[in-house]
Amino acid sequence: MLDSHFSLGQTRILLVGEPDFLAGTGQQLAEAGGKVTLALSTVDSPQLDNIPADRVLVGDLEDTENLRGGVTTI
Repeated sequence: MLDSHFSLGQTRILLVGEPDFLAGTGQQLAEAGGKVTLALSTVDSPQLDNIPADRVLVGDLEDTENLRGGVTTI
C-alpha cells in the first residue's frame, strides 16, 4: 500500500461486511489516509468497538443504500 495515501487521502468510505472484515479493512484504510464514515455490519459483535469509523451500525444491504449519503466509495 506504498503511496496509496495520495489516492485514499480524505476519501469518504462506507464499509459493509462481517465484523472481522470491517475491523481489519477499516484499520488498513485508516492507516493509508482513508476516512471510513460508516461501517455497516451484518451481525452484532463486541469487535465492532474496534472499528475505526465515524459510525458503526448493524443492518443489511438495504440500509447501505439508505445511509450512503455523501460517501465517495463503497
